[in-house]
Amino acid sequence: MKKILLLSSRHDSKFAPKFEAFHKKIGNLLDSDKIKVYSSTLDQLLFDVNGNDTKITDLVSGLEIAEFDLIVQRVVTGLAEEANALAIYCRAKNVKYIDSYLDRILADKLSSSFLYWSAGLKIPRTVSGSPEIMEKMLAVLGGKAILKDIRGAKGKNNYLVTDPEQIIKICHDNPEIKFILQEFIPNNSDYRILVLNYKPVLIINRTASVNSHLNNTSQGGKAELIDINSVSKELLEMSVVASKVEKLEVSGVDIMLSNNTNEPYILEVNQAPQIQSGSFVDEKTNKYVEMLIELLGEGK
Repeated sequence: MKKILLLSSRHDSKFAPKFEAFHKKIGNLLDSDKIKVYSSTLDQLLFDVNGNDTKITDLVSGLEIAEFDLIVQRVVTGLAEEANALAIYCRAKNVKYIDSYLDRILADKLSSSFLYWSAGLKIPRTVSGSPEIMEKMLAVLGGKAILKDIRGAKGKNNYLVTDPEQIIKICHDNPEIKFILQEFIPNNSDYRILVLNYKPVLIINRTASVNSHLNNTSQGGKAELIDINSVSKELLEMSVVASKVEKLEVSGVDIMLSNNTNEPYILEVNQAPQIQSGSFVDEKTNKYVEMLIELLGEGK
């Protein structure tokens, strides 16, 4: 039997009853021994980026998105990030979906997580859903996780949480912000790899200040310029792949090594990696100029 999932945006929207009625009408016209129509909303999906076990689950039907034969997204108002992540996932799983314009690159942490996963890159387990869903998922992530702004930058609106009530309170206190919950990776520092024209050219090792979980220099972290040859080839290749899937000729790729396993994780890819500000401005500027000359096809 073929399964179709009809999606609108929010289940509590003023337009929700209209879409429910429309979905029911479509179901009455299509339901048969060959086709089954399901109805849900984007805010009732659980997004879980977890390596080979990555999945998106419709919490209304209890079915995983890969079990459907067709996903139909009608209205994505206010939930463009979720719609984009869903489209990326459908493409990777060969599930038909409409509209195809939704499979585009957005500058947010949820859809980027699915982009990295689809490219085979390792990232911390990342979940997204309502505050109540993320509250329940904290235990699944080991009882300690990072709650971060889906569009945050420079370590802003980034919280280390160890209690489910923290998640509810932070989300309640910041109703204008959409959050994701990410597995906490124990670490001593992370690497900011500057990738220009899809080549790693400079690496900064960043260490968090005392009493902070953030290595960002904009949040008080310490920065050290290190020899690019001191970093493994695997990390450099990861930075290039991540930049390519984001289609960024200029990027700052943040990679962290786990203290427990020494495995590298992509944290994020910054499209504005502070070339003209922050630490080591002269060194970054020189590399930037070299890239411009290369793109012009000119030699020094």
